[in-house]
Amino acid sequence: MCQQQAAGLETIRQEYIAHGRTEISFMIVNSKEAPEQIGQLSSRTNFPVYQDTNAINIWNKLNGGKDDVLIYDRCGKLVYFIPFPSSLLRYHLTDWAIRTAYDTDACGCQRKYT
Repeated sequence: MCQQQAAGLETIRQEYIAHGRTEISFMIVNSKEAPEQIGQLSSRTNFPVYQDTNAINIWNKLNGGKDDVLIYDRCGKLVYFIPFPSSLLRYHLTDWAIRTAYDTDACGCQRKYT
């Protein structure tokens, strides 16, 4: 399932680029329990895939877990936390949340419209 999610996120990213929304950044943090998957995940995306470790333990610090999706606005403010299984791309919640974060000035940042 992780491989499908990664490929699906890449598809979403490409759709945003095609519509001129190039300033949206994507990244994956691979579970520390599955370090062998990082190469497969990286091969399905054109955005960074990072490996969590016991030393970093990012998911614990973010109060999240495997297959959760966190969406930050352009000011670095967490605007959506989508836990698994709601984060599955077939539910379209992740895509909706990305679009909403992009289109909303939640942190008061200036948006450049073209």
